[in-house]
Amino acid sequence: MTTKFSDKFKTKTDSDLIQIIENTSSYQREAVLTAISELESRGIVNEDIISCKNKIQSQIQLENQNQQLTVESKIPTDLPNTISNSAKAIYLSAAIGIINPILVNLLTEIDNFSNPTNLVIILVSTGILAFLGYDISLGKNWARIVFTILCGLGFLMVPFIIPDTFRLNPIIGVLSLFQAILQGFAIFLLFKSESRNWYKKQKEKPNKNTAHNNI
Repeated sequence: MTTKFSDKFKTKTDSDLIQIIENTSSYQREAVLTAISELESRGIVNEDIISCKNKIQSQIQLENQNQQLTVESKIPTDLPNTISNSAKAIYLSAAIGIINPILVNLLTEIDNFSNPTNLVIILVSTGILAFLGYDISLGKNWARIVFTILCGLGFLMVPFIIPDTFRLNPIIGVLSLFQAILQGFAIFLLFKSESRNWYKKQKEKPNKNTAHNNI
């Protein structure tokens, strides 16, 4: 394995590396694993080294599983595919929002990144799009509404912006058009009958709980 410690640890003696392994609490796990890897490359392996390596790898695996479970636990188990696919379309749209300005710099004489204001606008708009996509993937109705309103306002400018992007460069134009189509497709999915019925059920749940409490 290659880490930020690899080059430094190559110059250490075997005893220095073993000392790192024997004092794992004093070092980053990445440093300990690098020390183990370096010793292994030197043909130095024993039960203590193998045990230490397995213990750290198990800890990392467990943490990754817990993080994954934390994310998954936030996603409603009955979330329809129309909503989750809509979020994916939004993520892809956000990615194009980063790629397109880079292509403008590469393929045209326009320098989007020389002006700090332009850079902030690109990053903020893309960040908002990704944030809304994430909350939509969690089934948040407010995110669906905000995304729809913002896209609706943006679509009013599409007839003016898309032709300009094609005049700049055909590739940029196609990507801009594809981004608009993705956003329109995302809205379509969010308001399909499966999505609407699911959001309606989510609204009814608090009312049912309230009625139960009143009884």
